Amino acid sequence: MKFVLFIYWTYAWSAVNLPETHGGAVWPAAQNGPETAMSTRLVSDIGGKPAGDIPREERRQLFWEKQLIAVVNLLSSKLDITLDEFRRAVEEMSEEEYGRSYLYGRRLDGWLRLLFENGTIDADAHAARTAQILASGSRDHV
Repeated sequence: MKFVLFIYWTYAWSAVNLPETHGGAVWPAAQNGPETAMSTRLVSDIGGKPAGDIPREERRQLFWEKQLIAVVNLLSSKLDITLDEFRRAVEEMSEEEYGRSYLYGRRLDGWLRLLFENGTIDADAHAARTAQILASGSRDHV
């Protein structure tokens, strides 16, 4: 778990445009529960909506993004978290959060949400530690 938190704190420290509800705050209640009709569009369903141009520039994958992939693969088997659970966690993001984030930010948000739900990480302790690291202005947080 310490490694997941390290990745998160690296992400947060790097001053990526994080949603205001990020960082261990209370996550919004499920917007798309089991009672949702099939015709309701989820936040990730943007097909047919105007969304602007698709960015086509290539960029190198950041180190923390590679770490995230490795940790997610490990945690999904160790904690028995399915792809469906992960997708649900990502799709519960608000449209504003989803629109401001990008692929790896959404993945990290979804995994943190699942780890908070499962009780693997305490949300309050996580929020306090994140605030402490961001206030220190240093990457030396291991």
